[in-house]
Amino acid sequence: MAITPMRGIGVGLPTTPGLTSTYNGPVFGNEIYLQGTQTYLIPAGQWMILPGNYTFIQILDPLTGLWKNLPATGGDTTLISSDGVNFRLANLTGTVVGTVVTNAGSGYTSAPTVTAAAGGGSYKAIVGGAISTTVTVGTAGAGYNYTPTVVISAPPVGGVQATAYATLSSGTVGSITVVDQGAGYLVAPTVYIIADPRDATAATPGPTTAAAATATLTGSGTITAVLATPGATALTAVTTLSFSGGGGSSAAATPVHCFSAGAMTAGTSGAGYGTQFQARTFNGLVTSTPAIKNPAIGPDLFTPRDAKLVGATSSGAIATAQLTAGTLLDAGLFQIVPFVTVDSNLATAASTIAAVTTAVGVSPVDLTIMQPM
Repeated sequence: MAITPMRGIGVGLPTTPGLTSTYNGPVFGNEIYLQGTQTYLIPAGQWMILPGNYTFIQILDPLTGLWKNLPATGGDTTLISSDGVNFRLANLTGTVVGTVVTNAGSGYTSAPTVTAAAGGGSYKAIVGGAISTTVTVGTAGAGYNYTPTVVISAPPVGGVQATAYATLSSGTVGSITVVDQGAGYLVAPTVYIIADPRDATAATPGPTTAAAATATLTGSGTITAVLATPGATALTAVTTLSFSGGGGSSAAATPVHCFSAGAMTAGTSGAGYGTQFQARTFNGLVTSTPAIKNPAIGPDLFTPRDAKLVGATSSGAIATAQLTAGTLLDAGLFQIVPFVTVDSNLATAASTIAAVTTAVGVSPVDLTIMQPM
């Protein structure tokens, strides 16, 4: 598809041909609505994209084969140069997007089968090949003015990239902190310590001595990662994962869901509220203790956002009827079922706090605007 480029003052953005379809040719429209679990492949070309509040722009990771979210969702315009294959939009609400390995198990000689109790999707366990949480700084270096970047070489295709960062101390690399231990490495990876480009132009250029560090492998016979591919069946409750086969035992993992708020229900209606109230969620993040640290394929896949509902009280109380009649300003994004707190949005403080819970599932149908450039 030929797209007219932006050319400067007096030349407006093109309105057509807009989006295209592999099967149907040009589609004259630049707005896409996605329901929970739906995806849309971004056509080849240059695009300015304003995703909806529940839609992610994703890229296909050539290493793991997973679709990974770009950091922002909703309200931030992103420029994409798409090849028509490796970029897509995804409304992930109602799906499992990642996992946290909470028990690595032992004795695994091959990858076990991982199955979700609900929601479909597919899961791939990886045995062994994680790096230790301790990266040894063999040479601290000297003369660094700026903290250098740490890059760890990649595992074979199908594995998970290990990541780390350095801490600078008096011009030397004092320590290296492992963020992701990775998975699927066959040999210990190389640790590269790359000087900040500003060091070359500093008043006293550095480093005068380059730092060096080494990593070692751990996790033989254990589950070091579980890769999750979201299913097409929307979830309305937390699911669980089970492991079978592989010759080992005791492995366990917590799913990282992508939920939005549904209907809110009052267990007790409280008392003494003003004429209006605000119900909002909190604690929507998976906090399970990992046996193997790989947050990039778990809790760090997206940042939870609180839901917010406002409404009017009935004689200072908040029953389910008032919650149903309220306005959901934002359905939020959660990794687990969140708690709900209810406040008066006036000066009046409640004498008895209402107890409210929320259903979870898919977001409202979400609009993304895609403008050719």
